Amino acid sequence: MLLKDKLIQLSKIFSSGFTVNIDNGIISQFNKKSGYVVSYKTLLTINNDKVTIINSIPNKAILGGWRDKDTNTYYIEVNKVFNTLNQALNNAKELNQKAIWDIKNNKEIKVK
Repeated sequence: MLLKDKLIQLSKIFSSGFTVNIDNGIISQFNKKSGYVVSYKTLLTINNDKVTIINSIPNKAILGGWRDKDTNTYYIEVNKVFNTLNQALNNAKELNQKAIWDIKNNKEIKVK
């Protein structure tokens, strides 16, 4: 099974979202217990089972998937983890992100 297909499968299993490590095409569990996740590059979108590939999947990265409830579109994106909330929010604002993810508290934080 292609890596793209494995990620699409994860989007169906974890419909509200997921974060994983990718290393040379192998998916592994993301184990960081704290920090703030900011998405910075969309790889693909899924809407009504229509997959749109936007960028190629890197060989090594932290990838995350999440569903935009307003559009019912599922995004799979490359992520970066920041240690502080201020770093994450500043980066997210520069990238015009709607929200970031608080790993420790397992919740979304809206970007203003």
